[in-house]
Amino acid sequence: MATKGVPTNPPGMRRRQTAPTPSQAYEIELSVADAWVLVGYSQHPEAAEPAVYWTFTSVQGATWTERANEHLFGMLQLMEEYGTSITVKAQTEAAKANGLPVGDGPGRENNPLVRDAVERYAVDQAKKWLEDQDWVCEPIGAPFDLRCTKGDQELHAEVKGTTGKGKVVELTKNEVFHNQGPCTWGTGCDEQALFVVSGITVTGLMASGGKMGYAWPWKITGTVLCDGDLVPTRFDYRVPELTVVAS
Repeated sequence: MATKGVPTNPPGMRRRQTAPTPSQAYEIELSVADAWVLVGYSQHPEAAEPAVYWTFTSVQGATWTERANEHLFGMLQLMEEYGTSITVKAQTEAAKANGLPVGDGPGRENNPLVRDAVERYAVDQAKKWLEDQDWVCEPIGAPFDLRCTKGDQELHAEVKGTTGKGKVVELTKNEVFHNQGPCTWGTGCDEQALFVVSGITVTGLMASGGKMGYAWPWKITGTVLCDGDLVPTRFDYRVPELTVVAS
C-alpha cells in the first residue's frame, strides 16, 4: 500500500493502516520465517495537516519520533528493536576475514540509512563538543554542516563521520568551493574547521563510539579544475593531521 508523503517500505517490512488520513496510524510488520510479525506502530498526531513528524512505538515499549520524510528510517529502527540487526562492524570484520581490502579509503556506505545514521551521529558529536566550548551552533547541512557563533566570532564547521580510519574522507564540490572561497553565509565567518569522527560502530541504525579529531583552522590546499565537459562533483580528500578530542 502506497500513501502520499510516506516513503516505500524497506525490504521484508510492511505497514497496515489502522486510521484513515489525515490522522494516519499504522501497524508495522516484519517478515520472519515466512510469517508477518507485528514489531510496532507509527502515527502522526496532526488532525488536518500533513505530518511534521511521526511517533514510533515498538512492541517492547520503546518510543521515539522521526521527521516526516524519515518514516523509512523509523521502520528500520523497529527492525533493530525487534532484534534483526544490520551490523556494519560485523560486515567489516567479515571482509577482513575473507581477505577483502579494508584500508584508509573514505569508507563509502552503500546503505543510505546507515550512512545517514553515521553522518547524523558525527554532527551531533561535533555540535556537542563545540557547545561545551561555549559556541552556539545551528545545523546548516550544505555547503557546510554547522554554523557556530561565540560573541562576534563565527565558525563554519564541516563534519565527516566514518566507520573507517578517517584518513580519507569524501567532500562534495560545494563543500570544497565553500572552503576555498570567501567564507560567507549571510555574514562573513572568521574561521573554518573540519571535524572527523572515525571508527564509528553501527548496530542496526544506532551509531556509537568513534574517535573525534579536528583541523582548525582548516583550508584545502589542492586546486579544483573544471575543464571543458568534465566537472568533478565529489573528491577523496586526504585528511591533515588532526587534534584529537579526549574522550
